This record gives sequence, C-alpha cells and structure tokens, in this order.
Amino acid sequence: MLRWARRPGSAKLLAEVREKVEAGKTGDRVQVAVVEDQREDVGRMLGVAWEISNKPVTLRLLRDALTKAGADLTGLMTEVSGPLRDKPTERRLVARAKEQTRSNVVDLLANAGVLRPIAELAVVRRWLGSDPQTVAGIVAAAWSALPTQPGGSHSQLDTVGLAEFAGQTLLDPHALDRDQPAGRAVARLLAATFAWLDQSEAPGGGVEAVMKKVPEDALAVAAVDAAGSVLQAKSWRGTWTRAGITCDQVSSTVLVLNLPLNGINPALAAVSAVAGEPIWLTARMTVEPCHTAMNGTSKTGLRRCQSNGWEPDQLVVRVCENPSVIEAAANRLGASCPPLVCLYGRPSSAAWSVLSAVAAAGAQILLSTDRDVAGDQIATEVKAVIGQRYGPLVHPWLPSEDGMFEEERLTALLTDLTNNAAAQS
Repeated sequence: MLRWARRPGSAKLLAEVREKVEAGKTGDRVQVAVVEDQREDVGRMLGVAWEISNKPVTLRLLRDALTKAGADLTGLMTEVSGPLRDKPTERRLVARAKEQTRSNVVDLLANAGVLRPIAELAVVRRWLGSDPQTVAGIVAAAWSALPTQPGGSHSQLDTVGLAEFAGQTLLDPHALDRDQPAGRAVARLLAATFAWLDQSEAPGGGVEAVMKKVPEDALAVAAVDAAGSVLQAKSWRGTWTRAGITCDQVSSTVLVLNLPLNGINPALAAVSAVAGEPIWLTARMTVEPCHTAMNGTSKTGLRRCQSNGWEPDQLVVRVCENPSVIEAAANRLGASCPPLVCLYGRPSSAAWSVLSAVAAAGAQILLSTDRDVAGDQIATEVKAVIGQRYGPLVHPWLPSEDGMFEEERLTALLTDLTNNAAAQS
C-alpha cells in the first residue's frame, strides 16, 4: 500500500485529498480532479474502468477502494505525511485567541482612561503595532499619568517635556519618541480622542458628554482622520501640548508685540523688551515662572486701557489668532501699539506660558480668533483654561464686528489698537 501511495500520481492525489480533508471537506461526494499523467498510478487502486472513464475521484470511491485493499484513507495519509490537521478548528481557536487579546487590550486601555470607542478603534486600526498587548501596557501607564486628561479639568498650563515625562513615567526617556511604537500609539489615541471630543460639540464637558448630538460613526471618522495625520510634525507637537506635554521647548513658539516679560531664562527679558517689532518667543524662554514686566507709565510695560468699559487702571492685553494681525499692527503702530499676542493657531505651550503670565498680572485678555470651528474651539479653550485658574479675564475682542476670518475684521482691529495707542500716549 505504501508503494502505491508513494507513486507520483498517487502522491499528488493523496496530497490534494489531505488538503480538502484538513479544510473540513470530508463528505463522500467531495471530488478531486486527476490530470492525465496521474490516472495510471491512481488506476492501480481504483481499477481500469475508472482509469479510462475520465471521471474525477470522489472521497467515497477512494475510501471504498482502500477498504477493499485492507487500508484506511485517514490511516494511510497519516502514515505517509503525519497526523491530519483540523484547520477549521485551528482557525476558530486562533480567531478566539485574537478576539480575547483584542478584548484584553481594549479593557486595559479603557481602565487607564481611554474612551472605549477610541480603544476599540485602536485595535481595529492597529495603532498599537505588531505587539498590541505589550504596547497597550506601556500606553496605559503613560495615559494614566498624563498631565492633562482629554475631557478632564486639569489645566493645560502645567506642562512637562516629553522626554522627561517618558523618563519619569516609563523609566525610558525615549519610550514615547515618534519612532517608537508606544509613542505613535499614545499620540494617535490622543489625537483621536481630542477629535472625538471636539466633534461631539462638548469641549471641556467631560467624557460623559462625548455622545452628545453627533452620531458615533461621524465621531469615528473624525477620530481616524486625526490619528492618521498626528505623525506630522505640527500635529504631533500640538497633540502632545493639549495633553500638557511639550515635545521640545524650542519648536513651541508664540508671537508677541510690545509685551515685556521676565523669567528664569535670561534671554526672555532682553528679547521681549524689543519695542515695535513682533518677536517669536520659545517655550524654553517662557518656561514658568514667567511674569510680565509691568510698568504703569512706561511704553515698555503693559499699557493701561481706559476704554471698553474696564476700570481706569485696568491692564489689557489683546490676543489674536493669525500673524497677519500682529504684522499689520507693527507696521502701522510700531512701538506705540498696545501689547499684542498672536497664538498662530491652537495655543502652544509657549503661548500658554505667556497667557498665564498676563492673567497672573490681573490683565483683561481681549481675544480675537477666526469664527470657524477651529477658531471657536480655540476661544472656548482659552476662556476655559484661563478662567479655571485666574477667573473670568478673557473676553471677545470686538465681537460685534462682522467677518468670519480675522483678516475680514483687520481694519476694525487696527482701528481699536490705534485708538488705544493714542489714549495711552
């Protein structure tokens, strides 16, 4: 029997039969095609009538022939090529194990504070890389220690460097680098969570407000899109910043005009004291404690404003979103321009340090942003964060002026700056 089984045509037949049986196709009517050069070898077992018939082999025909010869199909295949596998059962077990792993990873992330829908997206989209359980453990440890939990109430003014955070939390300062699986995973989860919360129209409302008004599929699309772009440099820094973590202190910047500041960095006072010229300040310069160099009468100090309904000695600092505003103000007013801060989009860690210094001085903050979704989110965020720590100091700058984008209101903004510059002279 083994001599027959090892003939070329018979061996090919048994290999194909084995493949079908291991795939769960064991019925008597299961057919196996036999090509012409195999028929002679197979016919030695199935007979001449079958050999010349051009019919395929059925499992019943082969079993019956082997039984007559005193053999058994399963036993013969086992003797020739080893034990048969139950591939359907194997696949079910593998699928069950994968599902259990997915469930464990989702539970691990959710228990660490990740929104469960985001944790599920992370598994489906493979944001955790090729070893999700190991990476999920690192992510959970990092997430639990974030300075600012997404949807929570922790102030974004309290920041820490990414390498320092990773070193303190994970005992590896490079564990959350952009080229590390855990770093990419945490950033993607953060970006997805922020997008989910932003799209839920409940900024600052806590995770319990996530599902408000917006269908879950729309939230998921926004989350996936955000996670897909977070590895870009600007998005990477901005995402970590919203979690209270700076990626590097020289890339995070804020633009100021006529806003003198002092701090532990000796360059801050010298650079920010330059009058009439917009100055880029880095997070390294503005690391807290950072404070305003106030002087009630000097043109190098925070100007005191007597308009807009504030008290006669009320300090006022204006804040815009776009650099076109601060550039136009410098061109028109130079050193006489009232103090002006440009966020240049969502506030960076440097911007939060400056806003903190201004608010700590008791200054009213007049804020102008674009009036699109992004601008409204910036305004809401600044008002909430500053308000939580310093009280209701943030107010709209010229809210009655028409125009969605700041450039459409530029003339009115410059007129307001000019009028206040004249009042202070």
